[in-house]
Amino acid sequence: MLQTKLNSNLQYLMQNRGVTSVDLAEELSLATEAIVKLKNGEFTNPSLNTVLVISKYFDVTLEKLLFNDLSAKS
Repeated sequence: MLQTKLNSNLQYLMQNRGVTSVDLAEELSLATEAIVKLKNGEFTNPSLNTVLVISKYFDVTLEKLLFNDLSAKS
């Protein structure tokens, strides 16, 4: 299984933008439970569509969302 930075990056991006799990789920037409599980690292195999809509919403590339540490200061 490929380990990614999705959960920590999602937490960071949501906190940075001040978005709750409920807000994000409604905005992206996803289940709140799915967002919570992604954020907590409990959902490790999201669909490509789910990851794409999250990356578009936060305006980050898939590569950055999945593999970079977005909270690290560059």
